[in-house]
Amino acid sequence: MKTTLLFKQIDMTLQIIAFVAPITIAICIADYTVLFGMYISVGAVQFTSSIINKMLLDPFLKNDTRKYYELCLAGIIALTFLACITHVPAIGEVLLYCLLFATPFMAIWYFCFTVTEMNNIRRMVDRKQYV
Repeated sequence: MKTTLLFKQIDMTLQIIAFVAPITIAICIADYTVLFGMYISVGAVQFTSSIINKMLLDPFLKNDTRKYYELCLAGIIALTFLACITHVPAIGEVLLYCLLFATPFMAIWYFCFTVTEMNNIRRMVDRKQYV
């Protein structure tokens, strides 16, 4: 259980770094177009984290909202696949506009239930120390 807690702490730390690093770089070089890199860095870290958690995290430790997040990811992947296969520009444009506005909310949503999962694991670890 302590290993799982350590994994969740590393997971949260990587999410924070993926969010803060592009902001720091943008401020340091005074080029705010770099902030679009935040979409890629946060998305990549959370997508990778989601896959790893899907495979390795015990079902009783997962937050109930994780399955809805995974359904949203599956929908985004399906729409992206559809946009690539059909070559209809309207599908791709709608998808990109939706992702532009939905991605920050999805990132916050994922971070929030990751915090909840980590707190639940921390409580279980503390309980085992006293038993």
